[in-house]
Amino acid sequence: KDGEIVKAGDPLFTLDRRLFDLAVQSAEAEVARAKAQVSFQETEVERAAPLVKSGAVTERDLTQRSANLLTAEAQARSAEAALKTAQLNHEWTVITAPIAGRISDRKVHTVNLVTASETVLTNIVSLDPIHFFFNVSEADGMTYKRLVQKGEILDARGNKVQVEAQLMDEKDWPLRGNIDFVDNQYDQSTGTIRVRAVFPNPDYFITAGQFG
Repeated sequence: KDGEIVKAGDPLFTLDRRLFDLAVQSAEAEVARAKAQVSFQETEVERAAPLVKSGAVTERDLTQRSANLLTAEAQARSAEAALKTAQLNHEWTVITAPIAGRISDRKVHTVNLVTASETVLTNIVSLDPIHFFFNVSEADGMTYKRLVQKGEILDARGNKVQVEAQLMDEKDWPLRGNIDFVDNQYDQSTGTIRVRAVFPNPDYFITAGQFG
């Protein structure tokens, strides 16, 4: 339902499976045919091998049968790969939530055409924990790095550095989280570097996109 909380793995949409069902059945039939061909070519090689000594079968004929067996085995592997692809496509006809969070409204409805890599079905945002992004100026960043260099504070890269945050209407700093990411370069247009902190949000009070 639009706007509800979903868990990772919850089914959200189902695509029309009929063509995918047929593709799986066709691929299964091709695997069976390829395996039968492998079995037949194995029998041909087994029959020919002992007859070479007596001259009833030539070396050339045995070599050809062995080559036919190798070709059949390769075709069988190709058929099995095609079956796995068809099964995977069939599996993807059920669209599940990749993460837990709140879902937005549906962008598609029954009988709408869905195109892979183009159609947006909906979007989900994580709520607990929730990420907080902020930018640090180059001057503040250098001050921070000097303090790290002196051993007075911990480096945010590789350590759980605690941060505090507040929402727009808060005067104190009630939110406590940890930095979990520092970007790898400064933005030359703004002279800042992007930092991310993660905060617990068990009651979903903070909404994604909210200013802090």
